Amino acid sequence: MRFGDFVDLNPKVKMTKGERYAFVEMKDLEPWVRTVSSKYNKEFSGSGSKFESGDTLLARVTPCLENGKTSQFNGHSLPAWGSTEFIVLRAIPEKSDKSFIYYFSRSPGFRSYAIQNMVGSSGRQRVPNDAIKTYECEFPPIFDQKAIAHILGTLDDKIELNQKMNQTLEEIAKAIFKSWFVDFDPVRAKADGRPTGLPSEISDLFPDELVDSEIGEIPEAWQPTTLSNVTSVIGRGVTPKYSDEGVTILNQKCIRNGSISPNLARSTSTDKKYKKEKFLKKYDCVINSTGVGTLGRVAICDSSHLGMLCDSHVSIVRGVTPEMSIFLSMHLSLMEREIENLGHGSTGQIELSRTAIGDIGVTIPSTELLKKTESLLSSFIERRRLNDLESETLSELRDALLPKLISGELRIPDAEKFLEEAGV
Repeated sequence: MRFGDFVDLNPKVKMTKGERYAFVEMKDLEPWVRTVSSKYNKEFSGSGSKFESGDTLLARVTPCLENGKTSQFNGHSLPAWGSTEFIVLRAIPEKSDKSFIYYFSRSPGFRSYAIQNMVGSSGRQRVPNDAIKTYECEFPPIFDQKAIAHILGTLDDKIELNQKMNQTLEEIAKAIFKSWFVDFDPVRAKADGRPTGLPSEISDLFPDELVDSEIGEIPEAWQPTTLSNVTSVIGRGVTPKYSDEGVTILNQKCIRNGSISPNLARSTSTDKKYKKEKFLKKYDCVINSTGVGTLGRVAICDSSHLGMLCDSHVSIVRGVTPEMSIFLSMHLSLMEREIENLGHGSTGQIELSRTAIGDIGVTIPSTELLKKTESLLSSFIERRRLNDLESETLSELRDALLPKLISGELRIPDAEKFLEEAGV
């Protein structure tokens, strides 16, 4: 059978030109991430892909297709629209399951076929709709489709739960840091004679008044300075010779949403000798240093990143002590927009210099408070690391099961009964 016998490609969706609908850009799709949602509404222009909740959006253009930009739209009751570079895949009632279609479109066989059938000039190649529609394949019965989608979806559900937990942990850590070291809430409370709401062993480490300084009011005895005075390393990564294995090299793509994604990294040969200071340490801060749209993205390294390298598009900031490193990392993570504005250069060639990073201002508290902060925030970072580790294991399991289930190499006996027992 052909793919188009089971899947409705670019289905008709009724929309009115000039009215506003949810809109999805290509950049909204994260590589290998199951769902995508609209971030804003946009007036329908009359052209573009049109879709509804549950439809799969398949990037048809290079390099987005090769990079794994295929997601299921998680939207609203109203229709949505988006990039002309999406091929929309919709389930046909009684023939196909919407979630199975998403996983099928991620299967190695389908992806390899789509990539091999791209046409057009170099750099602007696209896979034609007809090539997708005529792809020869076997779709299992509908109950088997639902069972396969349930098994793979359960793994993705847990991965997404871990991601949400990590986002919450990050928000809590940032909120604590901002309250203590940007808004100076404990100091203001003590100055007003109010309780800080903190345990005494932490509250006692904060001064009880604010004093004037050249940068405005700061807590008494805290020191205003710049990053260059409290760091041991501020510098770019390396220019590697890439290979299939060796030392992991983090690039711009790896730094997003305040996290580091090594699964998007590459490797470099171990033959080349790199300076010891270039290898990442715990609590190093990594910053995207080149490129429009990604400049200024910040993330904090944890123990899982030890011994990795960054490429020359990423800067590394390391404090003079471990507790200073985590303090600076949190400080910079609250400044992504400001850091982005420090870039210079022509359009498309924006860069962030070492000098610009070093001149960033920071107010340093007492050593005792730095150590207490490191102890508290490191627990959040460790919890995130464990969640990431679990998600990595689940991703490997999902990716191993997916082609075997899709191809029928692994079969689910009595799929209908399985679904009943699973409550699907």
